[in-house]
Amino acid sequence: MRTQKKCIGYVVIVVDDYDRAIDYYTTQLGFTVFSGRASR
Repeated sequence: MRTQKKCIGYVVIVVDDYDRAIDYYTTQLGFTVFSGRASR
């Protein structure tokens, strides 16, 4: 069976501590964070 990567274009998350939130999403949930401007 072939797997596909799934990507979400935009995500808005309101947090009280940005660094702690990024650490949680990347280490605990396995998210990848890309910075920069999205193309249209």
